[in-house]
Amino acid sequence: MANQTECNPNRDMLILDSIRVSNERKVTFATAGNPDGTPVLTFYPLGGNRRMLSSFQRHAVTASLNLICVNRPGMGGTSKAPHKNPASHMSTACNDIIAVLDALEISCVGLLFECAGAPFALAFAAKYKHRTNGNLMGIAPFVQPTDCPSTKAIFQFGALRCPLWLISPIVANSISSLTHIMTSLPSGWANSKLKKSLTPKEYDFFVETSSEIKLFDSMKWAHEEKGDTSADLSVLLSKGVDIGIEYKDVLGKVVIIHPEHDKLTPIAAAKWLSEQLPCGRLITLSDASHEGALFMLHAIIVDSLKSLGTSS
Repeated sequence: MANQTECNPNRDMLILDSIRVSNERKVTFATAGNPDGTPVLTFYPLGGNRRMLSSFQRHAVTASLNLICVNRPGMGGTSKAPHKNPASHMSTACNDIIAVLDALEISCVGLLFECAGAPFALAFAAKYKHRTNGNLMGIAPFVQPTDCPSTKAIFQFGALRCPLWLISPIVANSISSLTHIMTSLPSGWANSKLKKSLTPKEYDFFVETSSEIKLFDSMKWAHEEKGDTSADLSVLLSKGVDIGIEYKDVLGKVVIIHPEHDKLTPIAAAKWLSEQLPCGRLITLSDASHEGALFMLHAIIVDSLKSLGTSS
């Protein structure tokens, strides 16, 4: 069994934990929500980590979900993959997840993935069909630019024609821009940048319902865990088939909730992704941005979480 190492009551009862897979590998993870609820495995955006589960805690309890998030190789104390290539990084990430589920004595899980967590979730679902319960949900998922003709042209060009060292900083800045804003700038400046990232409707709602100081504080705490994201980037710029993504093998119901005004992954790319999956379904989040979908938890997202706790 896993060894409990830390519980932080000031961060929504997020439990931080770790296991030893072998003498060489350590894997860090977190759990949140209802420990007796339906197990759901979560996959965080680029630059994120297991601590991002804290934003789902209250809603997970309501939906009776037991959330599990495993830090990917090289992030937040999890050992790096044995080889420096996208296939090894992906394979190791999936194997680490299996090790954690076995340690927790969990046989099947639902999947919840955000942005750059999408390829890891899809590869896991395709490879370990018997460990998923048939309920998958994606929020503003990143779509492989080498697979989909509707992704941003600069990503397609970079993935197909540029060396990784050249295109990686561009992709990284695009994907994790809000994370950088909220964790590195003074709150006044961060608020100004946040306003530009959200749609006017989202920002007005944020001002009315959220505490700016609390949000920025939570984001800074979540990103105190550091790690190397270069291997994640190499996965994002790879062909799906090269990293284990066989879209036809992702079984079960896959609900994709995608913002109408997503500047990172166009809605057409999300539509393409939903059409590649045997039981994919696209829900358009109207008047919403990529950043708002990830960090504001729109009502439709919160309501859809309940579907992860039902039988497929």
